[in-house]
Amino acid sequence: MKALLYAHGRSAWGHSLVELLNYLKDVEMVGEEFYVNARELDRHYIPSRHPNSFESGYPGMYYDEPTARRALEACKRIIEWVRGVFLWVKMRPCYRRVFQQFLGCGFFKVSVGCEGKLVSLNGVGYG
Repeated sequence: MKALLYAHGRSAWGHSLVELLNYLKDVEMVGEEFYVNARELDRHYIPSRHPNSFESGYPGMYYDEPTARRALEACKRIIEWVRGVFLWVKMRPCYRRVFQQFLGCGFFKVSVGCEGKLVSLNGVGYG
């Protein structure tokens, strides 16, 4: 998320993913589902690293496989979203203007190459 903020010419401070999403929503559309994922991950930031963050016991007592799987899935969803948006930011401005108005309606599927260039729109190739 910090790299995405930097790509927009914004500074990024802190480790809270919820706060970083708040900064991003000034320049990108951020869905509520990403806040749900960010809150899930923010809950683990300090307790998983500090042995005295719980009233008693140690962090390993409070973590199990389902908890770890939820955190990993939340992380994957956020990373996929950031990668997609980052490619969109790098896309040529002329393409962005044309497609921004259409992407919100859900009728178009845009594929972007690793250099940020438009590869296809609804399966039709572009060079």
